[in-house]
Parts: sequence; structure tokens; C-alpha cells
Amino acid sequence: MTDNCVLWYDEWQMSCCGSYFTVGSKVIWPVSKDMDYNYLPPEMREQVGTIDFYYDSHASSFAGMFTLAGTIKKIQGVYLHFKPDPENPNCLRPESGYLKDMKNCDFWSMKVPEKKKTRKPRASFEAYIIQLDNIELKPFQEGDQNAWT
Repeated sequence: MTDNCVLWYDEWQMSCCGSYFTVGSKVIWPVSKDMDYNYLPPEMREQVGTIDFYYDSHASSFAGMFTLAGTIKKIQGVYLHFKPDPENPNCLRPESGYLKDMKNCDFWSMKVPEKKKTRKPRASFEAYIIQLDNIELKPFQEGDQNAWT
């Protein structure tokens, strides 16, 4: 097993009950391998690369999950542009997006900068992509949630 990984951390998880972190922070998080990467537009999937784990502190069951400890090496914000889905115009789907390097994760970093008037609407902040070093991964055990940061 390697001692580094890449993790996806949804904006809504942070908004609900996430805690501030920064490059260099040591963290202990609940993670799973379950994530639908097809959610991202194809060019974003190439930019993002392989995601090893998905932060999930709201799982209906912790069966099959892991506790991940590590040191944050890099943080990137995921910003997406949406358009109505042709098969269901009541739903939006991402059509394009970009990544932005960040030094920390807090509620101010989620704010999308104002842009000059363009035909394309502002992007929506969707998630953090976090690179971690010096990781320790173990299957979730009851009581692990008491150590999560």
C-alpha cells in the first residue's frame, strides 16, 4: 500500500458539519470508495485524475467504510458550470469546470469570485480534491467516529 492518496470532499459535507483544515493539517476522516466519477464532465475527469477515496460522514451505514489518517499536502477546489439535462430539463448536469489551488478549506474559500459579464453563468463550487501523505488506512470500527477531525 502507498502512503499517499487523493480524496474527494463534497461541499455539502463541509457546509453541514465539516471542520476547517489547511495544507499541513493532520486529519482523521471517514472514507469510502463509493463515488460516481461520471458525474464530472469528461475533460474534468482527466484534470482530476484518480480519486482513491470519498469523504463520507453521513453514510447510512459504516459497513465497508474506512478510517483514514494523514497529512494534507494539497487542496484544490472543484468549480462546475451546469446546464439543463436534455433528458430531464428539470435537472442540471455539469457541462464544464475548472480546478483552483487552495491553501485552506473554510467557508470563505467556497465563495465563487465575481466575473465580468459573460454569456456563461458563474461556476458553482462543488468539492475539494485533497492530496494526503503519510496515510494510515484501516477498516472502520465502532468508536472510530470519536477520533474524526
